[in-house]
Amino acid sequence: MADHDPFPRDRVTAMIRRMPAYLKLSWRLGRDPLLSRARRAAVLGAAGYLASPVDLVPGVIPLIGQLDDIAFALAALKFALAGLDAERRQEHLGAVGLEDGDLSADLRAIGATSAWMVRAGARTTLRVAKGTARAAATSARVAGQVGSKAAPVARGAASKVGPVGRDAAAKAGPVVRSAASSAGAAASSASTAARNAGPAAKGVAAKGYARVRIMTGRAPKAPDITVSDAPRLLLGPGTTPGDDPGEEAG
Repeated sequence: MADHDPFPRDRVTAMIRRMPAYLKLSWRLGRDPLLSRARRAAVLGAAGYLASPVDLVPGVIPLIGQLDDIAFALAALKFALAGLDAERRQEHLGAVGLEDGDLSADLRAIGATSAWMVRAGARTTLRVAKGTARAAATSARVAGQVGSKAAPVARGAASKVGPVGRDAAAKAGPVVRSAASSAGAAASSASTAARNAGPAAKGVAAKGYARVRIMTGRAPKAPDITVSDAPRLLLGPGTTPGDDPGEEAG
Protein backbone atom coordinates (compact mmCIF):
# COMPACT_ATOMS: atom_id res chain seq x y z
CA MET A 1 0.00 0.00 0.00
CA ALA A 2 2.88 2.37 0.84
CA ASP A 3 4.56 1.53 -2.50
CA HIS A 4 1.55 2.95 -4.36
CA ASP A 5 1.51 6.08 -2.18
CA PRO A 6 5.15 7.00 -1.41
CA PHE A 7 6.17 9.88 0.78
CA PRO A 8 7.10 12.98 -1.34
CA ARG A 9 10.65 12.85 -0.08
CA ASP A 10 12.32 14.68 -2.98
CA ARG A 11 9.92 17.60 -2.84
CA VAL A 12 10.27 17.98 0.92
CA THR A 13 14.06 17.73 0.67
CA ALA A 14 14.17 20.44 -1.99
CA MET A 15 11.99 22.71 0.16
CA ILE A 16 14.23 22.25 3.20
CA ARG A 17 17.32 23.09 1.14
CA ARG A 18 15.73 26.38 0.10
CA MET A 19 15.02 27.49 3.69
CA PRO A 20 18.23 29.59 4.02
CA ALA A 21 17.40 31.33 0.73
CA TYR A 22 13.91 32.15 2.04
CA LEU A 23 15.45 33.70 5.14
CA LYS A 24 17.66 35.94 3.00
CA LEU A 25 14.66 36.86 0.84
CA SER A 26 12.72 37.87 3.94
CA TRP A 27 15.59 40.12 5.05
CA ARG A 28 15.77 41.81 1.63
CA LEU A 29 12.02 42.32 1.31
CA GLY A 30 11.81 43.75 4.84
CA ARG A 31 14.26 46.53 3.78
CA ASP A 32 12.66 47.24 0.41
CA PRO A 33 11.01 50.72 0.51
CA LEU A 34 8.78 49.83 -2.41
CA LEU A 35 6.71 47.46 -0.24
CA SER A 36 3.79 48.71 1.83
CA ARG A 37 3.78 48.40 5.62
CA ALA A 38 1.31 45.52 5.52
CA ARG A 39 3.53 43.54 3.13
CA ARG A 40 6.65 44.31 5.16
CA ALA A 41 4.85 43.17 8.34
CA ALA A 42 3.94 39.92 6.59
CA VAL A 43 7.58 39.47 5.57
CA LEU A 44 8.83 40.11 9.14
CA GLY A 45 6.33 37.57 10.42
CA ALA A 46 7.55 35.04 7.87
CA ALA A 47 11.16 35.69 8.90
CA GLY A 48 10.23 35.14 12.55
CA TYR A 49 8.61 31.79 11.78
CA LEU A 50 11.53 30.63 9.67
CA ALA A 51 14.25 31.82 12.08
CA SER A 52 12.60 30.52 15.25
CA PRO A 53 14.48 27.45 16.61
CA VAL A 54 11.25 26.05 18.04
CA ASP A 55 9.70 25.91 14.59
CA LEU A 56 12.71 24.70 12.62
CA VAL A 57 13.97 22.05 15.02
CA PRO A 58 11.93 18.91 14.24
CA GLY A 59 10.14 17.05 16.99
CA VAL A 60 9.60 13.32 17.09
CA ILE A 61 8.90 13.24 13.33
CA PRO A 62 10.80 15.93 11.32
CA LEU A 63 8.68 18.76 9.82
CA ILE A 64 5.38 17.27 10.99
CA GLY A 65 4.87 19.93 13.64
CA GLN A 66 6.37 22.74 11.52
CA LEU A 67 4.55 22.31 8.21
CA ASP A 68 1.88 24.85 9.09
CA ASP A 69 4.50 27.43 10.13
CA ILE A 70 6.51 26.93 6.94
CA ALA A 71 3.35 27.21 4.87
CA PHE A 72 2.48 30.51 6.61
CA ALA A 73 5.98 31.89 6.04
CA LEU A 74 6.03 30.95 2.35
CA ALA A 75 2.56 32.39 1.87
CA ALA A 76 3.73 35.68 3.45
CA LEU A 77 6.75 35.85 1.15
CA LYS A 78 4.56 35.22 -1.87
CA PHE A 79 2.18 37.94 -0.68
CA ALA A 80 5.08 40.40 -0.36
CA LEU A 81 6.52 39.57 -3.76
CA ALA A 82 3.09 40.10 -5.32
CA GLY A 83 3.40 43.79 -4.36
CA LEU A 84 6.42 44.30 -6.61
CA ASP A 85 6.69 44.46 -10.33
CA ALA A 86 8.14 41.56 -12.29
CA GLU A 87 11.58 43.14 -12.69
CA ARG A 88 11.94 43.97 -8.97
CA ARG A 89 10.65 40.54 -8.00
CA GLN A 90 13.18 38.77 -10.22
CA GLU A 91 15.93 40.94 -8.76
CA HIS A 92 15.17 39.79 -5.20
CA LEU A 93 14.76 36.14 -6.17
CA GLY A 94 17.96 36.03 -8.23
CA ALA A 95 19.92 37.66 -5.39
CA VAL A 96 19.15 34.74 -3.04
CA GLY A 97 19.32 31.97 -5.67
CA LEU A 98 15.58 31.34 -6.09
CA GLU A 99 13.31 31.16 -9.11
CA ASP A 100 9.86 32.55 -9.61
CA GLY A 101 8.09 29.19 -9.31
CA ASP A 102 9.94 27.92 -6.21
CA LEU A 103 7.50 29.40 -3.73
CA SER A 104 4.48 27.92 -5.49
CA ALA A 105 6.18 24.53 -5.82
CA ASP A 106 7.12 24.43 -2.14
CA LEU A 107 3.60 25.38 -1.09
CA ARG A 108 2.26 22.52 -3.21
CA ALA A 109 4.84 20.20 -1.61
CA ILE A 110 3.55 21.16 1.83
CA GLY A 111 -0.01 20.40 0.70
CA ALA A 112 1.02 17.04 -0.74
CA THR A 113 2.94 16.13 2.43
CA SER A 114 -0.04 17.03 4.62
CA ALA A 115 -2.36 14.93 2.46
CA TRP A 116 0.09 12.00 2.57
CA MET A 117 0.22 12.20 6.37
CA VAL A 118 -3.56 12.06 6.53
CA ARG A 119 -3.63 9.01 4.28
CA ALA A 120 -0.79 7.36 6.21
CA GLY A 121 -2.64 7.95 9.48
CA ALA A 122 -5.77 6.40 8.02
CA ARG A 123 -3.81 3.37 6.81
CA THR A 124 -2.16 2.98 10.22
CA THR A 125 -5.53 3.17 11.94
CA LEU A 126 -6.93 0.58 9.52
CA ARG A 127 -4.00 -1.78 10.12
CA VAL A 128 -4.36 -1.43 13.87
CA ALA A 129 -8.10 -2.12 13.60
CA LYS A 130 -7.48 -5.18 11.41
CA GLY A 131 -4.78 -6.45 13.77
CA THR A 132 -7.12 -6.02 16.73
CA ALA A 133 -9.89 -7.85 14.87
CA ARG A 134 -7.55 -10.70 13.95
CA ALA A 135 -6.30 -10.94 17.54
CA ALA A 136 -9.89 -11.05 18.81
CA ALA A 137 -10.80 -13.72 16.25
CA THR A 138 -7.73 -15.77 17.20
CA SER A 139 -8.61 -15.50 20.87
CA ALA A 140 -12.17 -16.59 20.12
CA ARG A 141 -10.94 -19.61 18.12
CA VAL A 142 -8.50 -20.60 20.88
CA ALA A 143 -11.24 -20.28 23.48
CA GLY A 144 -13.56 -22.39 21.33
CA GLN A 145 -10.93 -25.07 20.86
CA VAL A 146 -10.17 -25.15 24.57
CA GLY A 147 -13.89 -25.40 25.33
CA SER A 148 -14.40 -28.19 22.79
CA LYS A 149 -11.48 -30.14 24.25
CA ALA A 150 -12.56 -29.58 27.83
CA ALA A 151 -16.18 -30.63 27.26
CA PRO A 152 -15.46 -34.37 26.64
CA VAL A 153 -13.14 -34.45 29.65
CA ALA A 154 -15.84 -32.95 31.84
CA ARG A 155 -18.45 -35.35 30.51
CA GLY A 156 -16.12 -38.32 31.05
CA ALA A 157 -15.38 -37.24 34.60
CA ALA A 158 -19.08 -36.81 35.29
CA SER A 159 -19.85 -40.23 33.81
CA LYS A 160 -17.16 -41.83 35.98
CA VAL A 161 -18.19 -40.06 39.14
CA GLY A 162 -21.88 -40.95 38.67
CA PRO A 163 -21.53 -44.78 38.86
CA VAL A 164 -19.02 -44.50 41.71
CA GLY A 165 -21.43 -42.38 43.71
CA ARG A 166 -24.32 -44.72 43.00
CA ASP A 167 -22.25 -47.80 43.99
CA ALA A 168 -21.15 -46.14 47.21
CA ALA A 169 -24.74 -45.24 48.04
CA ALA A 170 -25.91 -48.79 47.22
CA LYS A 171 -23.20 -50.30 49.45
CA ALA A 172 -23.81 -47.91 52.28
CA GLY A 173 -27.60 -48.47 52.30
CA PRO A 174 -27.63 -52.00 53.82
CA VAL A 175 -24.98 -51.03 56.34
CA VAL A 176 -27.01 -48.07 57.46
CA ARG A 177 -30.21 -50.10 57.63
CA SER A 178 -28.45 -52.88 59.65
CA ALA A 179 -27.03 -50.35 62.05
CA ALA A 180 -30.45 -48.78 62.46
CA SER A 181 -32.11 -52.15 63.14
CA SER A 182 -29.39 -53.08 65.66
CA ALA A 183 -29.85 -49.79 67.41
CA GLY A 184 -33.62 -50.38 67.55
CA ALA A 185 -33.19 -53.88 69.03
CA ALA A 186 -30.74 -52.57 71.61
CA ALA A 187 -33.18 -49.85 72.57
CA SER A 188 -36.00 -52.42 72.92
CA SER A 189 -33.81 -54.70 75.11
CA ALA A 190 -32.84 -51.77 77.26
CA SER A 191 -36.50 -50.84 77.70
CA THR A 192 -37.43 -54.45 78.72
CA ALA A 193 -34.51 -54.63 81.15
CA ALA A 194 -35.61 -51.37 82.67
CA ARG A 195 -39.15 -52.69 83.16
CA ASN A 196 -37.89 -55.97 84.74
CA ALA A 197 -35.47 -54.20 86.97
CA GLY A 198 -38.20 -52.08 88.53
CA PRO A 199 -39.69 -54.60 91.01
CA ALA A 200 -36.30 -56.12 91.85
CA ALA A 201 -34.96 -52.70 92.54
CA LYS A 202 -37.91 -51.94 94.74
CA GLY A 203 -37.39 -55.20 96.73
CA VAL A 204 -33.69 -54.55 97.16
CA ALA A 205 -34.46 -51.07 98.24
CA ALA A 206 -37.01 -52.30 100.83
CA LYS A 207 -34.57 -54.90 102.23
CA GLY A 208 -31.83 -52.39 102.39
CA TYR A 209 -34.08 -49.94 104.11
CA ALA A 210 -35.10 -52.49 106.79
CA ARG A 211 -31.45 -53.49 107.30
CA VAL A 212 -30.47 -49.91 107.73
CA ARG A 213 -33.22 -49.45 110.31
CA ILE A 214 -32.04 -52.45 112.25
CA MET A 215 -28.40 -51.31 112.14
CA THR A 216 -29.23 -47.84 113.27
CA GLY A 217 -31.43 -49.02 116.12
CA ARG A 218 -34.55 -47.81 114.56
CA ALA A 219 -36.01 -51.20 113.82
CA PRO A 220 -39.46 -51.84 115.32
CA LYS A 221 -39.30 -53.27 118.83
CA ALA A 222 -41.60 -55.86 120.45
CA PRO A 223 -44.33 -54.19 122.48
CA ASP A 224 -43.52 -53.82 126.19
CA ILE A 225 -45.89 -55.73 128.46
CA THR A 226 -46.51 -53.88 131.63
CA VAL A 227 -47.78 -55.90 134.67
CA SER A 228 -49.77 -53.85 137.05
CA ASP A 229 -50.01 -54.60 140.84
CA ALA A 230 -52.68 -57.22 141.50
CA PRO A 231 -55.00 -56.57 144.49
CA ARG A 232 -53.73 -58.12 147.65
CA LEU A 233 -55.60 -61.17 148.79
CA LEU A 234 -55.86 -62.41 152.27
CA LEU A 235 -53.50 -65.31 152.45
CA GLY A 236 -53.89 -68.08 154.73
CA PRO A 237 -51.39 -69.43 157.29
CA GLY A 238 -48.20 -70.80 155.73
CA THR A 239 -48.05 -68.57 152.69
CA THR A 240 -45.71 -65.77 151.91
CA PRO A 241 -46.50 -62.55 150.31
CA GLY A 242 -44.50 -63.46 147.21
CA ASP A 243 -46.34 -66.60 146.44
CA ASP A 244 -48.36 -66.54 143.34
CA PRO A 245 -51.88 -67.77 143.95
CA GLY A 246 -52.15 -68.71 140.33
CA GLU A 247 -49.28 -71.15 140.55
CA GLU A 248 -50.76 -72.77 143.62
CA ALA A 249 -54.03 -73.06 141.99
CA GLY A 250 -52.55 -74.68 139.05
